[in-house]
Amino acid sequence: MTHPIIPPPSPTAAHAMGMADGTDLSPLPAAMDRLSDISIRALANLVLDAAPLDQTPQSTTAIAAALGAAPRHGALLGRWLAALATRGVVQGGPAGWWRGDGPLPDAGMDDLAPAYAALGFPPRMAASHRLALGALPWLIRDQASIQQILFADGRVLEALAAYQDNHFTRYLNRVCAGLAAWRHDRQGPGMAVLELGGGAGLTTDAVLSRLGPGRADYRFTDLSRMFTLAAGQRFPGIETGVLDINAPFAAQGGADGSVDLVLAGNVLHNAADITASLRHIRQVLRPGGWLIFTESVWENEALLTCMGFLLSPAAGAPPLYRADRRAGLPFLDADGWRAELGAAGLSPGLCLPEAVSPMAAAGQCLFLGIAGDA
Repeated sequence: MTHPIIPPPSPTAAHAMGMADGTDLSPLPAAMDRLSDISIRALANLVLDAAPLDQTPQSTTAIAAALGAAPRHGALLGRWLAALATRGVVQGGPAGWWRGDGPLPDAGMDDLAPAYAALGFPPRMAASHRLALGALPWLIRDQASIQQILFADGRVLEALAAYQDNHFTRYLNRVCAGLAAWRHDRQGPGMAVLELGGGAGLTTDAVLSRLGPGRADYRFTDLSRMFTLAAGQRFPGIETGVLDINAPFAAQGGADGSVDLVLAGNVLHNAADITASLRHIRQVLRPGGWLIFTESVWENEALLTCMGFLLSPAAGAPPLYRADRRAGLPFLDADGWRAELGAAGLSPGLCLPEAVSPMAAAGQCLFLGIAGDA
């Protein structure tokens, strides 16, 4: 059976799909820089108070011991030190760190709320980050968990939505929705859509609002039944189900070559092996089908001091991010994603926003891959 090849719009046209609300983008880079400064200041205070580096260089292992860091957060501590080194606060490497000549940023907790507001986050996110920064000594020791801070009131969906609701993700979700509508308008009725890791449903809401009721055969999936049940109540008429991106989809209700469009909003970095998960996605796509996904392409300092704790392995579990080209880091850069797409049989297409756009300040990108012939 021959399947139509539907080319995506130009990058300029796709970018315009995300700019529908006329948001003033000019404050975004400065606000992100402010969050980075606040986080670097907090990390520097924590590390330098526990392990003064002015006299004798200390290894990462020694600094971990001085902090009382839990073993599972060892990789996170390494990324903290790398971030401090980028600013010149420390110098050296894992075998020996010493105090650099970089100044500490002039930023503090009072700057959090205005910075998050400028980025379009709800007030809950600034409050959560303030608590996390204040709890860094206990979080790194596993004497407190980031879940206790983020989900203290038990409203998990609301907390995750707060993290995902900002100018950057709204832009990416509008582009995603516009691309879904673009494909539907050219393909016609019966477009089969599979959403992976739908979570709090922000991408789902954007896409379904743009497509309109009943215009696509839409299946929402997540690893957590809490999210699939919530989606079924919020979006009547769609199919929902549990799906693990680390296992072949055919055994989870995703027949080979049955889907026209796969959506994955900020979920593929959770794969144990990105290469394998992309191949599962390619398997479920029809030739000419699209994968549209959004991902961070670097770990900004604000992420390092809050949500980054969620990226550590469970206690006693082996290190993460070792099975693919990430080489121990949580996120691939844009070139890494293009390489992974190609290796999985998906031709790299769009990558937005462009690096010169203020929307690129958070390091979040949308990618489109097109399935080749089986």
